[in-house]
Amino acid sequence: MSEAVRTLIPHTIHYCWFGGAPKSDLILRCQESWSHFMPGWEIIEWNESNFDVTKAQYAREAYEAKKWAFVSDYARFDILQAHGGVYLDTDVELLQPIPLWVLENRAFTGMESGGFVNPGLIFGCVQYLPLLSEILESYNRSSFVTEDGLDLQTVNRRVTGILESHGFRHEDVIQQVADTTIYPAEFFCGYDQDVHEPKLTAHTISMHHYAHTWGRPRDKIRTDLQRILRKCIGDSAYRRLLSVKRSLFGVRGA
Repeated sequence: MSEAVRTLIPHTIHYCWFGGAPKSDLILRCQESWSHFMPGWEIIEWNESNFDVTKAQYAREAYEAKKWAFVSDYARFDILQAHGGVYLDTDVELLQPIPLWVLENRAFTGMESGGFVNPGLIFGCVQYLPLLSEILESYNRSSFVTEDGLDLQTVNRRVTGILESHGFRHEDVIQQVADTTIYPAEFFCGYDQDVHEPKLTAHTISMHHYAHTWGRPRDKIRTDLQRILRKCIGDSAYRRLLSVKRSLFGVRGA
């Protein structure tokens, strides 16, 4: 993208890396794609040295529990509220430049194939977006450590719930909700969560690799079992089973 072209959204990519662990080859490859496709953009890593993890109880408790991804769940919105720009999860790989028609929005994000908004795929916005104030207030009312254990509610479910109160529909179409443009899964997800494989189209701008660095061991076991089941019965039968499950139990996603 030409540096002569300016947008409301600042030309900065933010990402979070709390805990100080070495970055995997996948993460380094993803970050290389950001520099390659968005030349001239500033890329900022946020970690313990430049973000105050004690500024909110939720973030502090998540940090003390060494649940780094949940620290990032809070930090990303606080950072975007103060600075604006584009947030990316570390396992998001750009496949082409973020188009000008996307960056001309005041705010944008994407849906994943499971029907939820996923602000880890991408979240771009101007400073002081009212929606971010609402999201941050939701975290400020929450504790990560509860009487029942750790609150492992995903950022996807939290943000989707807030957007539902503004009229978001679980439909894989472009939607304008709370001054934020929400793009269908093919734009910023690039991954079919039903069969756990990449799903790319001509419209796919980025791909989330779903490294699940935050996940519980049982989540990985469940995903592995789902892959085995799909290979045994085939994609069509597996998708029918998922459809029945969602109809019976009223759940979305795998």
